[in-house]
Amino acid sequence: IAAGNKNVVEKAGRNLVSLEKQKKFTFHPDKSKIIKIKTNRKEQENEQVNISVSSGKVKAATEEKYLGDWVSNKSDNSIRIEKKEEKINYMISEIKRYGNYKNVGQMDLKMRILIYEKVVIPQVLYNVEIWSNLKPKVLVIIKIIQKKRLTGIFEMPQSTSYYGIIKESGLL
Repeated sequence: IAAGNKNVVEKAGRNLVSLEKQKKFTFHPDKSKIIKIKTNRKEQENEQVNISVSSGKVKAATEEKYLGDWVSNKSDNSIRIEKKEEKINYMISEIKRYGNYKNVGQMDLKMRILIYEKVVIPQVLYNVEIWSNLKPKVLVIIKIIQKKRLTGIFEMPQSTSYYGIIKESGLL
């Protein structure tokens, strides 16, 4: 993963190849990917980066999971949010399945809140400190996602106030 123009990315690749030759580590072309993070210059969009290692050529990718988080060639957080939302959708369906009245009786809402606090919130906030360009717009998107999921958990209308849900559930 490297940011900058083609020359900078290829230089970083050459440095890594020299470390491979010194037996510091090895590349596996199927497991290693090049992600060139785009900058604002339009002429860089079509540039191809070529890095060859002893066992083959390293392929380019537009997005990849790296150290438990998603990285894309865009310099924004859209892929991270998208992937987290997919995971959260599954979690919410499981919360509703296990935390229903039939399974836990009158404790169903408390059970749903507890699972949400202990599982979903840490998942949403996982690695958020390393996100680059964390702008207010991203925080608004996260709040929208959270509101949708909370109204789903509590089976409330989508028109319910976000802050009302947070306050009444005790999450605030």
